[in-house]
Amino acid sequence: MHSCSSRVSGRNEQVGEEIVRESPSLQFKKVDYRDKDALVAAMKGVSLVVHSAGPFQQRQTAEVLEAAIGAGVNYQDVCDDVDHMEMSRSLHDDAVESNITAAICTGIYPGISNLMAAKAIRDLDAAPEQVTFDYFTA
Repeated sequence: MHSCSSRVSGRNEQVGEEIVRESPSLQFKKVDYRDKDALVAAMKGVSLVVHSAGPFQQRQTAEVLEAAIGAGVNYQDVCDDVDHMEMSRSLHDDAVESNITAAICTGIYPGISNLMAAKAIRDLDAAPEQVTFDYFTA
């Protein structure tokens, strides 16, 4: 039998502690995505990193993907920025050499946001007759 555990990471320890209080099965690890060495250390023993610490616009590096490559950990992000996507794509050969899968730009819009809406609808006492999606990004 396989086991699965999830860890939430971020810079704000108060937010992390609140998340763990609300979902005790989660673990929290304080780490700043801008500190590559700390990221690599935090990724040790992890099977998959899901990077959702946006916004991705105006970033000069793909630091979380670089850390995942350095740690030999599979990677997924929800990036919606073309420049960041190109930076990530430029790391393809490094990811292959590190023997990891890097799924970039898997998106919040419409991907994960639609799944969140579907779950919310399932949680309602009565399903609505119609659901309309509107997307806005800054």
